[in-house]
Amino acid sequence: GMPELTLSSDFLNWLVTKAHEFDVKDVSTGDANDEDQVASILEDRGDDPVFEEMTTAIEDLNERQQIELVALAWLGRAEEEGSGSESFEELFELARNERVNKTSVYLLGMPLLSDYLLEGMNKLGIAEDA
Repeated sequence: GMPELTLSSDFLNWLVTKAHEFDVKDVSTGDANDEDQVASILEDRGDDPVFEEMTTAIEDLNERQQIELVALAWLGRAEEEGSGSESFEELFELARNERVNKTSVYLLGMPLLSDYLLEGMNKLGIAEDA
C-alpha cells in the first residue's frame, strides 16, 4: 500500500524547486567529481541564501519527516541506478537505522537532489506543481 507520508506535497514541491536552484549553481562550478571540490562547494554555500533556507527548513522538520525525506531521495536515486527494488517502507527503515549525520548536510551534499526527490515523488504518486 501507499506509505503514509507526513511531509506535505507543498513542502516537497518547495524543496524540489529550491534544490533545483541549488543544483544549477553547483553545475556552474565546473567539474564536481573531485571530493575536495565538492567539499569546497558546500563550504562556499555558507552564505548562500538558498542553501541557508533549505538547511533551516530541513532541520525544522521532525525526525520522522527527515527520515522520510532521505527515503524519498533514495527511492528516486534507486530508479536512476536501475536497482529500484526496495519499497519506500524498506528505505524508510534503512534511513532510520543509518541516520548519523545532520539530515540537511547529507541531503544538500547529494548531487541531483531535486531529480531524486521528484523521481521519488513520482513513484509514490505525489503531485508536483505544474
